[in-house]
Amino acid sequence: MKKEPLQLIIENGKNKEIIPAIVDALSKGASPVCLIDKMVESMIKVGEMFHSGKIQVSDMFSSAQTIKKGIAYLTPLIEGKDTTYIGEIVVGMAQGDLHDIGKGLLILMLESVGFKVHDLGIDVPPEIFVDAIKENENVQVVAISASLDSTVSNVKATIDLIEKEKLRDKVKIIVGGAAISAEIAKELGADAFGTTATLTAVIAKDLLSDLN
Repeated sequence: MKKEPLQLIIENGKNKEIIPAIVDALSKGASPVCLIDKMVESMIKVGEMFHSGKIQVSDMFSSAQTIKKGIAYLTPLIEGKDTTYIGEIVVGMAQGDLHDIGKGLLILMLESVGFKVHDLGIDVPPEIFVDAIKENENVQVVAISASLDSTVSNVKATIDLIEKEKLRDKVKIIVGGAAISAEIAKELGADAFGTTATLTAVIAKDLLSDLN
């Protein structure tokens, strides 16, 4: 199947060509929502290519900057949208976890598909996750990562505190990291388990749709 110009522009990171291509597509009757969906599909493809070693991180960064520019242009055109984001997400490493390998890539992918990311960093206590949800009323998704077996219990503590503070119905929770498996994610009470940055971004977008 022949790829559409917009898809090729995203996959090749042609930043200067994205807006003219969007304007052309809109003039031909394409809807902003449809165009965003197509761009996100292309960015997911880019992420898969990166994880399989077919492209370099610099290539993925170029694609990410390109899609962010396109989404920023299109989102205000969607009825009822007054921001350039599809949603907001809180991201952080569980308390005691000092490794942030992969978090930067995750944030890049989340921003690429249109999220405003609240990055809490490493070694994040449960209370800080809760404060971030309370202080940012538009947050609907929380991503917690644990790379050490010893910090999995702190992921559980975070989820339990979110529940205790009566915020659980407000947010969907994704867990991931080297210490997390699908089985552990279920035991923790998370809504989803992300194995890669690309998949986590896809899941976050899908969870957002479930809430809206």
